[in-house]
Amino acid sequence: MTQSVVVLQMKRRCLISMLQLI
Repeated sequence: MTQSVVVLQMKRRCLISMLQLI
């Protein structure tokens, strides 16, 4: 369960970083 949460957080960070770059 913790692993899935970490993956979700990483994906969110990636999405946020991509949005900021645009």
